[in-house]
Amino acid sequence: MTLNDLINEGDPRGIKRAMSTKMFLSGSSREMMSHVLNVGVDVVTKWNRVYREQGAEGLLLRYIGSEGYLTNEDRRNIHHYIKTHDTITVKECSLYIKTQYGITDSSLSSYHKRLHEAGMSGEKTEKVNPKRDEEAVIKKREDIKKNWKIIMRP
Repeated sequence: MTLNDLINEGDPRGIKRAMSTKMFLSGSSREMMSHVLNVGVDVVTKWNRVYREQGAEGLLLRYIGSEGYLTNEDRRNIHHYIKTHDTITVKECSLYIKTQYGITDSSLSSYHKRLHEAGMSGEKTEKVNPKRDEEAVIKKREDIKKNWKIIMRP
């Protein structure tokens, strides 16, 4: 495998790694490569070290990821469940997924993501702004009324 093979593979991360190495071999500075590729200088240094030690194969992406626990049908059912509610909390969403599918995500962000995909928010809202300063609001209203009268005079 060559650097050009890696670039033609099409994965943006692999392309950055190969481009970094090609730029290094052509005499570009690490700072310039870092700026052009929008990565840290330490990352550029690492990629070039890996290339020297392992060749282009060393720059290949090795992380494949794990298979998800939910099927596409499960995801559609969860989406439907969320959509049937006017309001729903992250806790309610997580409880539903745990009881129906036996899955507990370690991160709350996955529940927030599911709510967001269904057009909902996992954020709790408050009916009254707890930071509202009533005196400042009254003063602002009086200023607006006074300025409005000045503007509206013929």
